[in-house]
Amino acid sequence: MKDGRSHSTLREWRDHMTQPLAAVIFCGLAVILTLIAPFGTDQAAGPLLRFVYWMLIAVLTYAIGSLAHAQAELRYKRRPLLRIAVSAVMTAIGANLVVIGVNLAILSYIPTGRDLVMSVANISVIAIIITVIFQLLYDRPDTQGQSRPCILMDRLPLEKRGPLVALSVEDHYVRVRTRKGEEVLLMRLSDAIRETGDLPGVQVHRSHWIALDQVRSASRKGDGAVLRMSVGPDIPVSRSNVPAIKEAGLLPR
Repeated sequence: MKDGRSHSTLREWRDHMTQPLAAVIFCGLAVILTLIAPFGTDQAAGPLLRFVYWMLIAVLTYAIGSLAHAQAELRYKRRPLLRIAVSAVMTAIGANLVVIGVNLAILSYIPTGRDLVMSVANISVIAIIITVIFQLLYDRPDTQGQSRPCILMDRLPLEKRGPLVALSVEDHYVRVRTRKGEEVLLMRLSDAIRETGDLPGVQVHRSHWIALDQVRSASRKGDGAVLRMSVGPDIPVSRSNVPAIKEAGLLPR
């Protein structure tokens, strides 16, 4: 099961990295850094080479940070302080390796002595600060006393908006099943689940989430279980998620 969760996390990370918005942000950041030319890069390279340099730095450090977050989330989901610390350290190490590699490849430069110490310190501090900020934003609590609507419905055509039944992963997509039809959306399962708001539901498999009020019956199948939904095909329950459906009252304890 741990391998399955790891593959799911890596798939979500890959999908996140290939979103069009990410490409726009990377390009914009690279353009800004090319114009500002911090850390003496204006003397080390011309505008075009600086753009390539900062584009590589932006993409690779973001990829390292995202992967570090995904892995820390996978292992320390219920220990937020440890998750933030591990993610920050992994990001700092990865960012330093990226900067050293890009410096060598683009600028033919490797700092030594005091310059190396200062470079590692500066990169580590920046990486840790950015990581902590993003982790705190990710973990921000919902406004107390306010219910969260199922904003996922806003992504569906009007004729398919109805009681949500299930979410299922299909390659890079999530199939959204409602009582009025199905729609395939390009997004991560974790994001789709987040957009269900306060709708009672549970993730029963690395590739499936179900709305509790749409389960018509549940039965054991080997080490796992199978759920018959109000509409559409049955949903499998992985062994590790059987306790969750028992807690929800779908199977006897």
